[in-house]
Amino acid sequence: MTDQETIITNGIKWWLGAELQDSKNGKNKVWDDYAVRDSYVQPLAQNADAIKTGNHFGRFRLLLPEYTQEYANDKFVGRLIHHTLMFVSGKFRTECLLRAADQTQYENLRFDSAHYGYKGTSCNIGMIVRDCLASPPFDPTDLQQVAVSSQIINQQLYNLHHEIYGWLIAHPDSQHKALEEADLPVANVVKAQELAVRLAVGHVILAAQLRGDDVGRVPVLEPMSITDASVTYPFSPQFDLAQI
Repeated sequence: MTDQETIITNGIKWWLGAELQDSKNGKNKVWDDYAVRDSYVQPLAQNADAIKTGNHFGRFRLLLPEYTQEYANDKFVGRLIHHTLMFVSGKFRTECLLRAADQTQYENLRFDSAHYGYKGTSCNIGMIVRDCLASPPFDPTDLQQVAVSSQIINQQLYNLHHEIYGWLIAHPDSQHKALEEADLPVANVVKAQELAVRLAVGHVILAAQLRGDDVGRVPVLEPMSITDASVTYPFSPQFDLAQI
């Protein structure tokens, strides 16, 4: 790995791991109940998971038009990158719910790092960082297109997630079974995690380019509920990544 590749990879791993612990013990721990899976087959108006994820995608969509004016604002950019990483965390939670047949299996998948290379996602963060550094997803000279491209990915993520509900409704015998990788719901959340990591890494690289190519100056809100989070700099050499 190059120095920048290592720094970005480790910073994202730290963030996802810390957010996982916060969600386990903080105000979002209610979403670690296997019963959440029951909401997937409810009408959208009563589907708690659909409402929550819809709010996440909606808030990100509303931020994007402001990017051309707020790209130098650390609080704004930190909030935007926080949203992208929450997409990763949320899709990993969904994957663990879908791969489990009960609460115990869910907790083993979600909180035991032995099942995956690192807590917080099942995708290869380092490989995605390497690809994005070789071919950055966004052009720092065209911030309007950055907003457009980000919204396209945001919509793709939303669509992938909503296809899960339709599949489970059409396959009622699968509602409380541990689904396989080949099943559409699991395949969709794995693809969504990879898309979301690429979106996050793309914005980290872009923010660094717009800050004198200094990744240490890239802001991210703390790995917790956004209402409680402050700006942090997890790619800075001074930042303590001892938890990795």
